[in-house]
Amino acid sequence: MDELYLHMLPTVLGEGLPVYPPSAAGEKFVLHSAEVLKPGGVAVRYTVR
Repeated sequence: MDELYLHMLPTVLGEGLPVYPPSAAGEKFVLHSAEVLKPGGVAVRYTVR
């Protein structure tokens, strides 16, 4: 896998619920771009280090 695209509709729930459990795997991705969508969504693109 070279890239990861996520489209999310963020919701505030107290402290929040993680999408994935904490792990070292998150350190392998770099945020490449982020875009605010209507109505309130977010599109993010991560690339592999």
